[in-house]
Amino acid sequence: MVDVPVSDSLTVQLDSDIDLVTTDHEQSAIHGINTYVWRMLELNLGWELIRGMVPIFPAQQQPEPVESEQPFIVYNWTIASPWVTFELQTEQAAYVIYGTNSEVVRAMNLIVDRLRRYDWSAQDVNAYISQSGTDEAKKFDYKHIHVMNATSPDAAASEGGRSAGIVMIRYEFTVPLTQTGLKA
Repeated sequence: MVDVPVSDSLTVQLDSDIDLVTTDHEQSAIHGINTYVWRMLELNLGWELIRGMVPIFPAQQQPEPVESEQPFIVYNWTIASPWVTFELQTEQAAYVIYGTNSEVVRAMNLIVDRLRRYDWSAQDVNAYISQSGTDEAKKFDYKHIHVMNATSPDAAASEGGRSAGIVMIRYEFTVPLTQTGLKA
């Protein structure tokens, strides 16, 4: 047993220091779905990189393509409570799609069509990542993905007068875990 100080007044005992060492936490499950969504948009709708960047940006980052006329997506994700077991992890994501009204509608329809199919959507994402994903992305095994809701485009003055539509998804996945239940 190893005493590990957590704060000035609290020490916990662990079997070893190995319980404190976990994997790189830069990659999240949404990143794998984002790479799949990007490839769909690129192949089916002709979306292009904006200044060398994939036009799917996290909400915390100021999107630079505001000056660009090309469509882009800003996303945010949350971790949801596990339903039955902590091994099966659940998250939700919201994609806000900016562009002309027709660009937004086409992108929304494509995303909804491909991500609404529960197990089949998860199989598609897993297959794409197994062929084209990074080693870190391949650690995520998606069990199901579905669309929770979608909101039609409306005017969005805050992003240069573009229209904005929203697609919200929910997905469940597993990742390799250590014996103590931490991400391996």
